[in-house]
Amino acid sequence: MENLEGLEAEPDSSPPPPARIPFRGAELAAFAGILGMALARPKSMGEVSVFGEAFHGPIRLSLPAMGLDFSTSVAEALDSLRVGEALAAFGIYKPGGWGGDLGELPPLLRLALGVAVVGYAGFGGIRAVQEYRAAQAAQMGTPGSGPNRVPSADDAN
Repeated sequence: MENLEGLEAEPDSSPPPPARIPFRGAELAAFAGILGMALARPKSMGEVSVFGEAFHGPIRLSLPAMGLDFSTSVAEALDSLRVGEALAAFGIYKPGGWGGDLGELPPLLRLALGVAVVGYAGFGGIRAVQEYRAAQAAQMGTPGSGPNRVPSADDAN
């Protein structure tokens, strides 16, 4: 047996983990607004303006059965719901972001993020098909014109 008397454990020299500072509602609302703008894909400054007014405008929520009746902004609603603190509980906080690899996030959050990524990609694909169809229709001109047009009696004139 070794004599461990007089030996003291060395103090831990690793730095303390960063403080979990939750995101504020305004920061979360700004991120959500950018994501929403990417999904809306506005084509003009007018569309950008309309989106911004609608997104950042007052939200009216009235649920009398639960005693809720208020009008607030997105940022204030997120602060009231303490969404930033909830994200910090899942390891998503500032200034260190999530503090590591995405694969280290809790399984439920990874699933939710995966669904969001697939949904965003699918939505982008659907929008691309719609734009392609619209461009094809515009190229063809009015109905009945184009290379597959059937001649009519009016063509003789």
